[in-house]
Amino acid sequence: MKKFIVAGLMLTASTFGFSQTYAEVEKPSNEENPFSMEVLFFNGEDGLNWQEPTLRFRYFVQDNIAARLQFGLGDGLGTPMNEKNRFSEEPDGSGEEGVQEISRMSWNVQVGGEYHFLGTKKFSPYGYLGLNLGGGSLTETWDQTNGNEYVENLTGEITAGFSRFGFSGGLGMEFYAVENIFIGLELGIGYNSVSFNDTEVTTTVVTPGGSLVNNQTVLRGSEAYLGTHAALRIGWRF
Repeated sequence: MKKFIVAGLMLTASTFGFSQTYAEVEKPSNEENPFSMEVLFFNGEDGLNWQEPTLRFRYFVQDNIAARLQFGLGDGLGTPMNEKNRFSEEPDGSGEEGVQEISRMSWNVQVGGEYHFLGTKKFSPYGYLGLNLGGGSLTETWDQTNGNEYVENLTGEITAGFSRFGFSGGLGMEFYAVENIFIGLELGIGYNSVSFNDTEVTTTVVTPGGSLVNNQTVLRGSEAYLGTHAALRIGWRF
């Protein structure tokens, strides 16, 4: 992955470098290029990985003040949106089979602003504040399983969800090596409060005398925490 990203940056630099040399590159002004669009990625435990798909848009109302709007999908932990697990009746994999299917959805939005400090022609440091909103849902179905092992004549469904509110702030920087193309780094800290919806669990057991249905509600609460944020960025000012 690292090789692909480095190669992509080199290709971008060479492509845009034909019309302007490095010595001529300068930060765009808000009058000529007030908008920017960028993607975020980060350095995770397994090396350089793309963050949950995240796009950020900015509008410079002045040369040193920008409003920003960010959209993201996923939880940032690499959790799959869809998952299927199979459980065999016998230890050797033979016999009947139980199937667990999980479907997840998670989203996040940030609305905020940036104040850019005095930098150089190519370098722009800034501070930022943002309001964070988000949410997600989960649906899990069982067919001949309890989610851990094969269970004959058992089916079930689980539904759950959550909502998120918080804010964050920190410092960032961006460097223009190619005209209107920047590479940046952002470091910050944030507060997040997560409220979990009550989890609904429905199981059905088929017996010789009929079906036994059990509906259960698992009460969930909320949690709040402080967390740090770090992101590498590649963007285009236009």
